[in-house]
Amino acid sequence: MLGIGFPELVVILVLLLVLFKPEQLVELVRVTGGLAERLWRTGQEIREEVEGELRAAEWERPKDDHVERPTAKPVMALAPPENSAPTSSTKTDG
Repeated sequence: MLGIGFPELVVILVLLLVLFKPEQLVELVRVTGGLAERLWRTGQEIREEVEGELRAAEWERPKDDHVERPTAKPVMALAPPENSAPTSSTKTDG
């Protein structure tokens, strides 16, 4: 996930043991876990609120399927004008 292998994890743990006492490490892990949980819950609450607002906005959107929406007309650059008669450019031997 983060690209941390076993050797990197061992180095991090050794550094933590050098910098902090074991009792402090336990408290640090407890506090970090609590913060991570609160952050996750806050993210879930924000997600639920946004999804609820999107559902409410979709519910309130008027159902105007019977109204014809303007559409762009296709461009007919290679087509002859509508009022011109068709011409034959092929010669027939007779």
